[in-house]
Amino acid sequence: MTRLFISLYIGFLLIVFSIFFSINLIDIYLFDDNVNQQYAEQFSAEVELIDQIIQENPSANLQALLDLVSNKNQQLITAIDKENIPPSILKALEIKKVWFDDNEFDYFRLDYKNQFYKIEINDNHPLIIKDDHSMATAMFILFLIAAMGSGIWLFSLHRKLSFLEQAANRFGSGNFTTRVSEKSRHKVGKLNLHFNQMAQQIEQLIASHKQLTNMVAHELRSPIFRLQLQVELLAESPQQQTEQRIQSLEEDLYLLQDLVDEFLQYNRLERPDQKIDLTVISLAELIQPVIQTIDSQIIKIHYSTNANSEAKITVDKNKTQRILKNLLENAQKYADNSILLSTNIINSRLIITVEDDGIGIDPSNFDKIFQPFCKLDKKSGYGLGLAICQRLLQISNGEIKAGTSSSLGGACFTISLPI
Repeated sequence: MTRLFISLYIGFLLIVFSIFFSINLIDIYLFDDNVNQQYAEQFSAEVELIDQIIQENPSANLQALLDLVSNKNQQLITAIDKENIPPSILKALEIKKVWFDDNEFDYFRLDYKNQFYKIEINDNHPLIIKDDHSMATAMFILFLIAAMGSGIWLFSLHRKLSFLEQAANRFGSGNFTTRVSEKSRHKVGKLNLHFNQMAQQIEQLIASHKQLTNMVAHELRSPIFRLQLQVELLAESPQQQTEQRIQSLEEDLYLLQDLVDEFLQYNRLERPDQKIDLTVISLAELIQPVIQTIDSQIIKIHYSTNANSEAKITVDKNKTQRILKNLLENAQKYADNSILLSTNIINSRLIITVEDDGIGIDPSNFDKIFQPFCKLDKKSGYGLGLAICQRLLQISNGEIKAGTSSSLGGACFTISLPI
């Protein structure tokens, strides 16, 4: 992190220096022409004045006048032969008396004896020296202010990033409760917030996986023990009991297979790359196949809808039917005589309600029952059905709520899906 701070600081100083250098170039190439033109016009008046003085008073000391002008303008003025003047400038001086440009020397011409003169800056003049010192001091102060300001800002950023780096190191070392401060003196934009959100999600995911692992181990223990017992009994059983023992073994194997399938299904849904496969179907095509699969002679499913059964809706067919299947199978476990399934379409959302006439759910457990491996009683199942429903609905931008049926008195589950 220190190396990053040093590299950023040096880079920032180079940028500041480049800005000053660029400003100087811009001043030279964009504004010097205007300055030269203005200065040439002012100097032309002085040349005209010298010409008039010499013409009116030929005995006047020309050199003294030139020295006076040069001193006032912080310049050195020396006579020059026309052969030593660049041809292009010499040609211009035939039209006008003064020539100023960005080159080292400027020139002017006096009508008196048609004499040419060279002008250059007097670097030893006190005002020039003072001006150079003032410019250098101003540049140094500006550069120092920029350097100090950037240094303070970058040090503050370095300090904030150091806190984040330390937190990331602690988190990477296994301390998943690590969080960073979101106070203004520690914040780096929204990076602190996003870090805490990421840490929270990872901590929950790891805790969830640990819980799943423990639950799976617990759920597997019982059928495995029964299988071991059945195998031992099978070896000691008379011939007539062998078939019964084999059937019991098959049932336990099916239970194991169901548990593994449920666990794998839930585990796949935990991956962040889940996609929605939207299909346009009618409400009847979505609901009726599930009812036909689940409906039994013992517990009847009574279906009603307040929407047009042929109305076209856009949903993920497989995920929605899996949700409905899980809810109906769950209702069958707890219902005494009947299950009520109802659908409706409200504000471009599909509302599905599943109610039963069983013992219902205590309100304090309405949220708990959606947790993986949550079982409120000893009925068959592994406590993953409702957790899978909730995860499928999260993927589909839907929601599920548990409650108490007002008409049947048992449990009531309501799901809402965008269509």
